[in-house]
Amino acid sequence: MTVSIILSIISCFIALGSLAFTLYKFASYDKKNAMLDALIKENQVRTLKEEEELSKRAQVCANPYSSKNGIIKVKFFNKGKAVARNIRLKKYDAEIYEVLNVDTLFPYPLLNPQESFEVLFAYIGDEKVSQITISWEDEGGDHEYVQALQLY
Repeated sequence: MTVSIILSIISCFIALGSLAFTLYKFASYDKKNAMLDALIKENQVRTLKEEEELSKRAQVCANPYSSKNGIIKVKFFNKGKAVARNIRLKKYDAEIYEVLNVDTLFPYPLLNPQESFEVLFAYIGDEKVSQITISWEDEGGDHEYVQALQLY
């Protein structure tokens, strides 16, 4: 055998090895891409389910925004994406403040998303922070939210 034939055979083996390596890498990348596609689809389905859950959920919060002569105005608002019904102020510290219009406002019948209503609190205590418990109903069921109020 001549040197040129030996070199041709070696180059043929190198080409076949390169082809085999390329096919192996292509198959492994294809498998990884299929796995990543499955993960992306699973994540999209989970995200859609979470968005659907959030669209059925209201989130009622309270925010004190004005204080004058011991009267604190607290705005209750719905920052969720669903309608809140039967909003109740379940627990508040009567030693720190008194809710002035609690009998006429609560239970508040309906609060649409991004809407609010105002409640007056009379500050009678020494504490600067107090907790309240707000409860409501929405399409997702009954909910409660415990929130700290910064009193002025």
